[in-house]
Amino acid sequence: MHILQTESGVLMSRICTTCDRIASDNNLFCVQTDCPKQTQPIFGHGVWIGDLRVVRMVYNTNLAHFYEATRQSPETGKKETCFVKVAHHNNTLEDTDPKQPYFFLINEANFLFQIQKDHPNRPHPRDPNHHLNMLPRLLLPYANHPIDNLSPTSKYVGTTTIDGRFYRYIVFEWIDGNFLTDKLAQNPQPYFRHAGRLIYALLTTLQFLYQQSNHYTHLNLNPSAVFIRSCTDAVWRPVLLDLGFIQSAQLNDNDFMHIVRQTADPRYTYHKLLNDESFQALNADLYSLGMLLYTMLAGKPFLNDMTLSKPLLRQQAIKINPKDVIIPVTASQDEIAPLNTFIQTVVNMDANRIVDVNDIRKTISGFEGLSPIPQKRSIAEWTWQIGLFLIIVALSTTLLAVVLGQLSA
Repeated sequence: MHILQTESGVLMSRICTTCDRIASDNNLFCVQTDCPKQTQPIFGHGVWIGDLRVVRMVYNTNLAHFYEATRQSPETGKKETCFVKVAHHNNTLEDTDPKQPYFFLINEANFLFQIQKDHPNRPHPRDPNHHLNMLPRLLLPYANHPIDNLSPTSKYVGTTTIDGRFYRYIVFEWIDGNFLTDKLAQNPQPYFRHAGRLIYALLTTLQFLYQQSNHYTHLNLNPSAVFIRSCTDAVWRPVLLDLGFIQSAQLNDNDFMHIVRQTADPRYTYHKLLNDESFQALNADLYSLGMLLYTMLAGKPFLNDMTLSKPLLRQQAIKINPKDVIIPVTASQDEIAPLNTFIQTVVNMDANRIVDVNDIRKTISGFEGLSPIPQKRSIAEWTWQIGLFLIIVALSTTLLAVVLGQLSA
């Protein structure tokens, strides 16, 4: 997809360079069913995936399609809405080839299953900074699927057949909201404090994921991996709806890195990775977060043309200077300085610097511009405050009436 922009740089829409049609939903990848680049089937409204009935396709990423679907809940007997993530299928490879995209889906399901098994108690839903609230909640692919004595793969990865080919999918608990790509299409330059808090939340979540597995890195952090919950206030509360490239034991390092280089969005991918140079893995995720924060502050990616990104990155390393960051009109130089420093630190970081969880923790606490997301208030809290306000108004009115009565007497 090619990004169309106005002279001021504001993103307007996206047009496919293959079929010359404009995307109506701001997806990075073309979703026209008859486009030559669209090699994956798109399930329309009413199509059944297992016991799930498709409502609509929500989003298309470089590894999978996301659908809104419904089914009957085995607990309540009522209709429930779910996210269905269907992995792409590479038609040039055998179905059992470990380079197939569905292997990443299986690894993601196994990882989320282990996390949910180790942390069975769900946090308070109104705590926006709890790492479990920033991860998708894995559900069974079939509502009445027997789960005793089954591996995580058999439990949580469903299969469906189209034209004689298997497609694998996983199911998430439904979340109201939009992908960050769509949010940025509507508002390319969000309030700088919201941007900083979003990065803080993602750093917190990544820190938790790194602690769960010493070998985990995301390597696919971009606006298509982040989902923003719908809220009554304007704060952006993220969910990491895509856990990135999780390497399977069957895939060797060379093949794995080749897939990442060919598939990941180069605008947010560490240039050392694209250039096939040595680097510390966690540096790549920090680099992606720096580029993501730059996109939100500047209102556009540092590299905003997908067709030029890879050649440019292979020729030179990216260096972001203070003058490269556009200061939002809602912020002063002093207010934006911590975020600017964060961007320069992680983007220009020494590729061979060893980063561990302690370094990430210091990064989080070292910049006051990265702060926790404010907790969403409950209706009870709002009711209490409104009631107190009404009492104060009533007392003030009564007192004023008494004073006026005495004066008139």
